[in-house]
Amino acid sequence: MKRELDYIIAGHRLLIETPDGEQTQKLLPSFSAFLGNGTAEETDPLFRFSGSTIMIMPETPPVEQFTRHPFHYAVSETDLGKLIRMSRGEQHHHLLIPRNLHHFLSDLTLTDQEESPILNSFLMIAFTLAAAPLKTVKLHASVIERAGKAILFLGSSGTGKSTHTRLWQEHISGSTLLNDDEPVVRITEEGEVRVYGTPWSGSTHCYRNRSAGVVAWVRLYQHPENRLREIKGIAAFTSLFQSAAILRSDELHRERLFGNVTEMTERVPVYRLDCRPDREAVMLSSTLMK
Repeated sequence: MKRELDYIIAGHRLLIETPDGEQTQKLLPSFSAFLGNGTAEETDPLFRFSGSTIMIMPETPPVEQFTRHPFHYAVSETDLGKLIRMSRGEQHHHLLIPRNLHHFLSDLTLTDQEESPILNSFLMIAFTLAAAPLKTVKLHASVIERAGKAILFLGSSGTGKSTHTRLWQEHISGSTLLNDDEPVVRITEEGEVRVYGTPWSGSTHCYRNRSAGVVAWVRLYQHPENRLREIKGIAAFTSLFQSAAILRSDELHRERLFGNVTEMTERVPVYRLDCRPDREAVMLSSTLMK
């Protein structure tokens, strides 16, 4: 039985230490396209993840709480780092976020099928925090790709991001969906802003291990008329920042995210698209795919 699983996401390597590799893989079906092929064995991992660690929440009040249906999260400070309690009804599991972000610990067995959504969420949190120092940000966006170039459509839930990218596929030849909810964007060593498919994509099963160069960020707003205009400065920064995954109680993570988003908006233009869900809106946003 394999005791270590090797995954590569957005060029970052992560290792899962497990008592049963085959069983843990079954808990992570959306990760199958991201399994390492052995070529990255000499690359230092971004982080390690382990289970079967007994953890108890401190008696002090949480420093942060949030809900991501159907789970509730409570974040507490400990001597070893932040401890996240993930709850659904009477079910509770814990994730320890170490201060150096190198080895995340959980109380999961990594073999129980019921742990699948919890493990998925814990790995997403670990990746978001550990990758931030390497100019990597996980966003809430729907991504359309064509000929190696990509546009990220941003917006609050219900504004029509998925509808717009679906219309792109219907009306723009050669366009494909790279990710429909939770892509990762990274500034490469060469200074290019690239977007990557991930094992996370909301309710859409779109888990593609591929990437494309980002040519535009577009924030969508429902409107009776179709209008596209570039935005700059604080408006551009805010459009991207409010779509980024963040642990608000982690000051260092906030600072890293602030810097990453600032640089990303400086390198790639940001637009506002007021639109209807129709072909005309797609043809308007397609002018950005130069």
